Amino acid sequence: MCTLPPTTPADRELITAKFDAQLQSRKAPIAESLPIHNTAIAKWAAVASGLILVAGLACLQIAKWIDPAVKFAEDSPTTASMLLFSGSVAFIVSLAMILVAVIVLCCGAWCETHLREIKNGIYYARWTCSAEEWRAYIDNETADLQGLPFYSAMSASVVGLSAGLLSVLVWPLDTPTSTVYLAMVGVLLVFLAAGWTLGTIIKGLLHKSLDARRATPEAPIIGLTGFYFNRQFHAYRMPGRCLNKLTFRRKGQLYLFEFQFKQQIKNGYCYIDVRIPIPVGKLAEAKRVYKMIKKTAGVEA
Repeated sequence: MCTLPPTTPADRELITAKFDAQLQSRKAPIAESLPIHNTAIAKWAAVASGLILVAGLACLQIAKWIDPAVKFAEDSPTTASMLLFSGSVAFIVSLAMILVAVIVLCCGAWCETHLREIKNGIYYARWTCSAEEWRAYIDNETADLQGLPFYSAMSASVVGLSAGLLSVLVWPLDTPTSTVYLAMVGVLLVFLAAGWTLGTIIKGLLHKSLDARRATPEAPIIGLTGFYFNRQFHAYRMPGRCLNKLTFRRKGQLYLFEFQFKQQIKNGYCYIDVRIPIPVGKLAEAKRVYKMIKKTAGVEA
């Protein structure tokens, strides 16, 4: 009977280096297209900008019809001055939407350069789940949407409460009446209802999107600088955003990579989670990819 020699640390390092080299080796080029959402998002932002601009111009025109000499009035605002103010705000928002469209297109062009590398076969791995694994992944993503209306309502109520407190500071009253308190409660309830409604609408849209994806399993592609999944390229590092944490976990019979991105916003940072499924037959490869991404992207476990 032939016995194998014991594995030494040097042998393990050699095997690890061999697998790492295999992961980083050039794969077969990807023939199919890898579309991304950026162009569609930019188009919607441009359409929204145009509609807002039209509404703003309409407000300005109506204000001129009401009062040809209309001006901004702080002490005693009139209908014409309020329309003038609304038109000015609409013009600023329209410019902001155009800026968003330009930024989205620039990000899309930046992502396309990295997608070209993937299409040329430079990536770590590409996984295709079975139909059962894919359904389990979609069910998991759908379950995470259940609390969206509640969180949206709570966020909106905080905004409404802040707006009410701010109005008291801006327009202080010597002796607030019960009518004022009832008005503040009414504003808070309006914000609460608006937040719940918005959260419910977003939940319905995301639910519909997940149902549309349920029939056909998608194949995530893990690249050297980011991964492609659900018609989006998520870079490990890009201006204003970076990969903060990567988790390899099991949830029931489902295995997942959980990517947490740190996104810079106006007053600090927000965190965005993206999960991709891992086929059971690719767990060993996934563990090597996990270590490789941690090493190259410098993220937490």
